[in-house]
Amino acid sequence: MIRIYWLLKHINFLLSSIDTEHRKIYVWDEMYENGLSNRKIFEHIQSMGYGKEKIIADCAEPKSIDQLRGYGLRVNGAEKGKDSINNGIQFIQDYEIIIHPRCVNFLTEISNYTWDKDKLGNKLNRPIDDFNHLMDAMRYALESYIVVGRWLF
Repeated sequence: MIRIYWLLKHINFLLSSIDTEHRKIYVWDEMYENGLSNRKIFEHIQSMGYGKEKIIADCAEPKSIDQLRGYGLRVNGAEKGKDSINNGIQFIQDYEIIIHPRCVNFLTEISNYTWDKDKLGNKLNRPIDDFNHLMDAMRYALESYIVVGRWLF
């Protein structure tokens, strides 16, 4: 199944699929833009050929979600639950992630994604708040595998 997610604030768009049997996540396309109107987002998604796919968007932007639905996109807001970041990361860590070479922004983010540290340099149980836009996109795109009414973990 194809999953698309984007953060409307930064217009980060990730196309991925999951193979639960073989525990693999495939990332094969992305859109990494700033400052686009909802109309331009719609047009760009259409031009990429993904206008009919199910889209999961950041639930912090309900007006944009409604507008994009009005343009004809199949878009719903992500469900963010308690500890959803760490739970989503924990779920994804059990999968091999296969990334198409054209996804250069995703490759950059995943290469730089790391755990935050305290003042003494000890790792904390939370990721840094940087290099995370497409990482969040992947986590939300996979939420239906992590969520059943509430976060499973």
